[in-house]
Amino acid sequence: MAGSTLASPTVSPLPETIGGVERASPAGEFWRRFCRHKLAVASAFIFAMMLLAVAFGPLLWRVPINDIDFGAHLEGPSW
Repeated sequence: MAGSTLASPTVSPLPETIGGVERASPAGEFWRRFCRHKLAVASAFIFAMMLLAVAFGPLLWRVPINDIDFGAHLEGPSW
């Protein structure tokens, strides 16, 4: 059977490492590149703090929005 070939050539799987360095997942690659940009990290932190304030603000401020008199914003304190 000299000269015969296989019907489908065998394909070796892709190596897990390229040049001795492991390939990162897309999420890991995003996180690595994102963390290199300090302004983006600071902006994400501020955005997360705003989301927490919106989520937990009603638990801290117990006055209903309908009880606030917005027309009296120039008045002095009523205590």
